[in-house]
Amino acid sequence: CVQQTCLDLIEMGKNVHLVLDCVSSQQGYDREVALKKMENAGAYLTTAQSLAFMLMESADHPNFKEVSKLTVAHMKLPNQFNDSYK
Repeated sequence: CVQQTCLDLIEMGKNVHLVLDCVSSQQGYDREVALKKMENAGAYLTTAQSLAFMLMESADHPNFKEVSKLTVAHMKLPNQFNDSYK
């Protein structure tokens, strides 16, 4: 599972970046506890949108506008990480 892999990689000296809107658990509380444990162990927490823009490095990237449009459209979709899910 994600938690054990994350902790193993950190133990091996790797930098681990968790994309929070890409990990889940059967119970919300279990997810919260696992994320806190991984962050306390040294994992970096991020989101898919943040990661996409980080990888492009700047607005000068040739795909910046296209990626920006996709992320805006994606955030309008109902999901457990925004208010439209409720």
